[in-house]
Amino acid sequence: MRYHPHTDGDIKSMLEAVGAADLPELFRTLPEAIRLNRSL
Repeated sequence: MRYHPHTDGDIKSMLEAVGAADLPELFRTLPEAIRLNRSL
């Protein structure tokens, strides 16, 4: 199975759908207790 990353347009559309300006803003909506605060 190949990996097909989201295009910039895909990401923009998804962010608009949830009312977030960018990915960091989207992730800030997650409770701190469930965020991964280390590198993978």
